[in-house]
This record gives sequence, C-alpha cells and structure tokens, in this order.
Amino acid sequence: MLDILEDVRDWHRSGEKIALCTVLETWGSSPRRAGAHMAVIADGRIAGSVSGGCVEGAVIQAAMESLSVDAPKLLHFGVTDDVAWEVGLACGGEIDILVFPLPSEFLAQLTTELEINGRAAYEVIVDASQNARVELNVVPLDDEKRQPCLLRENGKLRFYNPIQPGLELILIGGGHVAQALARFAALLSFPVCVIDPRATFAKLGRFPSSTNVIHGWPQDVLVPDFISRHHAVVTLSHDPKIDDPALTAALRSKAWFIGALGSHRTHLQRVSRLRMKGFSDDDLARVYGPVGFDLGAFSVEELGLEILSEIMAMRNLTSDKPYKDSIPEHAPPPG
Repeated sequence: MLDILEDVRDWHRSGEKIALCTVLETWGSSPRRAGAHMAVIADGRIAGSVSGGCVEGAVIQAAMESLSVDAPKLLHFGVTDDVAWEVGLACGGEIDILVFPLPSEFLAQLTTELEINGRAAYEVIVDASQNARVELNVVPLDDEKRQPCLLRENGKLRFYNPIQPGLELILIGGGHVAQALARFAALLSFPVCVIDPRATFAKLGRFPSSTNVIHGWPQDVLVPDFISRHHAVVTLSHDPKIDDPALTAALRSKAWFIGALGSHRTHLQRVSRLRMKGFSDDDLARVYGPVGFDLGAFSVEELGLEILSEIMAMRNLTSDKPYKDSIPEHAPPPG
C-alpha cells in the first residue's frame, strides 16, 4: 500500500474516483503475495500490481466496472478456469482478488494514521453472499500479526492487512561490495544507508542516487532507535574498528537480520571479540557470517548478489516453499 499511496493521494486530490484491488489469498505459483495492491482510476491508469502482469488486464477491467456501478467485485482466477489461460495463470496457481471503490473517508483515516505513526492496519469484511458487500475500517496495528491474514467465517471473509515500512539495508563500509549491493537493492526499491568513517569511501557519487551515505563512525551514527526491526545490517569493511561497533549496536537493537562479511576464520575471531563484550551465544547466533549464500562468487557484483540472496530468502521464504529448513527460527521476516 505504501508503494501506491502517493499516486492514490494525487488522484484523490484531482477528484478521480479510485478502485482498490487487493490480493486476499494465493495458492501455487502466484507471483504476488496476499496484501499486494493495485489502484485503478476510470481512464485505466494504474498504480501497483496484483500479479506481476498475469491477471492485470482482467483486474483492471473489473476495477473500471466496479467504479461505473459503485459496487465491489470478488474475483478468483485459477488454472482450471478458461479465463485463467487467457489472463496468464496457465503455469499453475490461483489467486483471489477483491476490487472495490475506495471511500474518501477511509483514505483520509488511513493517511492520518500513517502520518502520525508511520504504520497502520485496515480490515476488510466481505459478505460474498450479498454480492460481495464490503465493510472497510482502519484498525489498531496488531504486533502479533505482522503479515496479512484472511479468515473465513459464516460466509464472510475477514481480511486484516498491516501497512508498515518494508526492508531497509544498513551497510557498514562503503567499499566495492557495498557499491554492488546498493545497486541491487536499488533495483528492488529497498532504502539503503551506507555508513563509513573513511572519506574516500563515504562519497555520494559512488552509490545510486537513492542511497543515504553517512560519513561517520558507526558508534556515533547508530544511536539507540536508529536500527528498527525493519532493518538488515551488514558489515562490509573488514576492519574490526569499524565493523565491531556496528555489530554491537545491531545486537542491542531489534534488527531482524545481521550479517558480517569475512572468512570463517575471521568470523570466529569476530565472535570471540563480541563474546568478550558480554554477548551470549544466543545473541551471537543472530550474526550471519560469512554473510551470503555460497553461489561461488568470483566478482564483487556476484558477492553482492550472494548477500542480497540470503537477505531475500530470510524475508520471503515460508513453510510452503523450498529451503525452509535452511532459514533459522530466530530470524523471522520483517513486516
């Protein structure tokens, strides 16, 4: 929702009627997860995506019809449906999407909540037995429900959707690996902050324009509350004077992922130093080192891809996807 909110606000200020399309549930190979959004206005302009292209055309048409009659639509696409082949789900997968005109009052409440707290949640109640009648409310954010949740009860669908900041990367050390990692992260629209006390490496021109580059020591920059549970912190400098203070700050924070570049031997030495600072074995188990999936990297670009691959796997893999057993329990995905 945060990805499309600016466009939605602009359209609303221009007097456009807006249909919101929300993924309620998916099965199989659907490319977007529950909670994905697309906004559509009457002339066919869109913001966001509900399937990465597979069913967009059919959903846009349904959204325009929803606006014309001022009524919601509950859509299902599956591999057994003729329309599924037409819209692109022949590879296998099913998806439920709710399309409804977006009430101005709801948008105002949601915007206010996000401006005040930086995060929010809403609940949609769909009564499919009454032509998909919809109730829509901004509700308190439940920290125990960090992912979208769909319940079916008495012929009704109750969909809870949290809206909060996504993954952000904090890179310690602005060397070549950080450059590659920042470029990959920018392609995925992940905010990146690079911290380095060395002026040669802490230069804006070395990174994508969206990167926040801070020239300073980690112990000075990473003050309490700088790192949230939405942050992945990765140390890349190879210098204990720079990396260790950053790891210390990360371990004292709620960071959901902490990684450190270096060999196995270097990591053992690093763990020993951190243990002397009073961190327990459980604390130190949060640090992934050497960070990154072993893809046989030969270049800094490939090393950056290895690191981001592990971060993405930590964020995205669930119990119904392969390699779940390789994802430790102590590092749940953000959100």
